[in-house]
Formats: sequence, structure tokens, C-alpha cells
Amino acid sequence: MLLALTSVATLICGCTATLAALASHASHAPQTVLSSSLPADPYPTQPLVHFNPSQRFKIIVVTDTHLLDGNGSSKPEDIARVNAMSQRAVRTYIRDEGPDYVVHLGDFVSGEFAHSELNVSRAVTQILEPIAEAGIPLSSTKGNHGNDKYSTHLSISQYEHAVAGPLSYTRQAPPGVGGGDVGTDNYWVPIHANASSPRGSRPELILWFFDSRGGKTTIANSPYGNGTQGDIEDWVHPTVGPWIEAETRKLTHAWGEPLPPSIVFTHIPAHAFAQAQTDKPYGPSHVGGITSENEGNFTVVNRTTYPGLNADVGFGGQGGEYTNYKRQDRVYLDAFLGKDGPTAKGSRLHAIVSGHEHGNDWCSPSQLRAQNGEQIVPVCFAKHSGFGGYDETWWAQGARVFTFDRDNIDKGVGTHVRFLSGEKRYATELTDKWTKLVSRS
Repeated sequence: MLLALTSVATLICGCTATLAALASHASHAPQTVLSSSLPADPYPTQPLVHFNPSQRFKIIVVTDTHLLDGNGSSKPEDIARVNAMSQRAVRTYIRDEGPDYVVHLGDFVSGEFAHSELNVSRAVTQILEPIAEAGIPLSSTKGNHGNDKYSTHLSISQYEHAVAGPLSYTRQAPPGVGGGDVGTDNYWVPIHANASSPRGSRPELILWFFDSRGGKTTIANSPYGNGTQGDIEDWVHPTVGPWIEAETRKLTHAWGEPLPPSIVFTHIPAHAFAQAQTDKPYGPSHVGGITSENEGNFTVVNRTTYPGLNADVGFGGQGGEYTNYKRQDRVYLDAFLGKDGPTAKGSRLHAIVSGHEHGNDWCSPSQLRAQNGEQIVPVCFAKHSGFGGYDETWWAQGARVFTFDRDNIDKGVGTHVRFLSGEKRYATELTDKWTKLVSRS
């Protein structure tokens, strides 16, 4: 693939025509750098991502924007209207929060409504345009709706690179890891102390991304040879587990032990999210409690210990959405949390963050354990950010925010939800004290 050479200055200028032109040439977008090529400095040609001068690092998580979905209408004008609403929402979140980094957690588009590859590339361009114009670095993992008639997770990453150029830190998993073009988003991003940190040096934080796949094969890759689409498994591919352990060995060799603390992003929630929602000690009485996020309904009366919208009840998570759950997600989780993973020698896992369930936006402790069983792992839903996809008016739109303080990076992270209305809700610190507010006895 040929690299679309576009300067950061051009991207920041806000030239819609330039960005649209990039999308029209997305078939020539670069293949992303392989995740295994440089163990300690995976982005040798891009600027270091680093904490800001206030020694903080703010991530805003956008998810489930679902462009191409006209909310039940197939009329082009309705689809264009919903697309524009979602784009304006992303621009508003960025304006209100001023983040250092943006994560798109998947379902950029509703691929089942696409008419062509160009249709998908233009939609990806549209939703990423506000981020590129603001000059903010970003990365992504894709959702089940990204694998469909005319798109795969790989092709959407290529469109992302064509739009964002050097601002994009999304990488492609190495050959044999992730399940092919439908599961490419398995990689990590180092976050350094400042712009002058030596390349390859130990970062302050690691962002890990895992591809939960799902969706359907493209028409061109029909497993039946007649254009009929096939289903794709909706969990992180088992090859990712050994890759995590191999990456841990490389990073430990480069930086020593313990590794820097981490945060994990994957679109479809692990089964541990479902357990937190329904099983004691956290669910059902201590998690959620909010059935409507209209302003008049948001009172202290209906808040729980771990509050948030909890309208999607009874989901299965990875491996349990459309089939019987058989611990399909435990291969990568056991690798990450086990004795040969990144958290084994005392490194903190701040949270596992997912989208997919549009009606949920809570954080809760989980049954998962890090640091050789010593740390209770928080699980956090993001927030349905766009206007496409299934929705209810009383759920509202927003984006989850994480703010890391370099002085307390090993103790916890602040998080809240920024609503499109401008409200800031559910502010909390994900610390060991927070995970133990509810007794496990």
C-alpha cells in the first residue's frame, strides 16, 4: 500500500475537502506498523505521546458512533442528518474536555447499511475529521459492526490512517495474531513523561488494545462462495494470549520489572462485565441504578455505590452474546492477568474499558484480579457517543473520560462521563479504596 503523505498542519487546518480527498484514496492507505516490530519504541517515525505540562494525561473515549445508520430510515437525507449529528457530538466532546488523546472504541459505522467501500471510507473520514482537525493523537479498536459487507477492521484502520496520518497510533497485529483482517487491533501504545523522554525508555503508562472481532464476513469473502455472509466469532482471538506473554517478555527485557501500569480497551465487554452487573457482591443492587439520564431524573436518590445508566441488562459479553458462554474470553484475560502477563510483578491495571452495550455507562469492581490476585480490576463501560445504532432518547449521548495524574499513576485514575449537554457526571477515582466500598463477605 502507498502512504498518503499528509502533514499534520494540513490535517489541523480543517480543510474538509482535503480530508474528503484522503478518504477517496483510502484504498491506498498505509498498512499499519506491525505490533511486534519494535518492542520498546513501536512508533519510530511519530512523535512520542506524553503527559501534558501539568503532569496529567487525559483520554476521552468515543464509542458506537454508528455512521450510515439512519435510525430506521434508509433515505439518504436522514442518514446524512444522523451522521452530521454524530460528528457534531464528537466535536463538542473534544471542545468541552480538551483531551490529550482520543480513543475510538469501535463501531465507527454500521457496516450492514453500507453500499460500497467508498461509502464506508467517507463515513470513517467524517467521524474522525473533528479529531484530525484538532491535531489530537488517537487510536482505536473496532467493533462488530465494522466487519460487514464492505469493510473489515483492517480496512477501517487503513481509512483511519489516511485521514489522521501521523496522528493515528493504531497498529496492526503481527501475522498469525488476532484472526486475520477481522481482528487486527491488538497492540499497545506507550505514554511517556514528556516530549524529550528518550525513545525506547520506560513509559509512565501503557494503553493496551484488544480486538473482540464479531460481525460478518465481507460479501467478497463469503465462506460459501456466493456472496452470502458468514458470522465471525465475538471474542478476542486465542492467538492474542501467547502474543501478550511474548510482548511482556520483550518489554520486561527492555524496561525491567514491574512494567508500567496499564489500561485496556476492547469493544465487546468481557463476561466479567456481565457478572459485575448481575452477581453479588456488586450486582444487582450496587451497580447502575439509573434508568434515565434526562436531567430531571438525575438525582442522588437513585444512585448506587457504582452509579450509571444500566438499561442493557442480561447481556453475555464476549462469547456470550450470540452463543453459550464457554470462557472464550479467558485466553487473553488469563494471559494478561496471569504470572507471565503485564500485571504479574505488581503493575496496576487501572481498568478494562468497553462499549457495545449502548444502554450502559457504569464502572464497577469485577471478579477479575491483577497483581497476582492482589488487585481487584475495575470494569468500565464507555458511553454511547453518537446518534446511530439502537438508542432511547432518555439514555442521552456522551463520552467517558480518564485523567491520569503522573504523581499518582500507580494508585488510581480519575474518570467521569461528559454528556453532550455539557454536564459532567459519575466523577470518581478508580482506586483500591473504591473497589472495596462493597464488602465481599
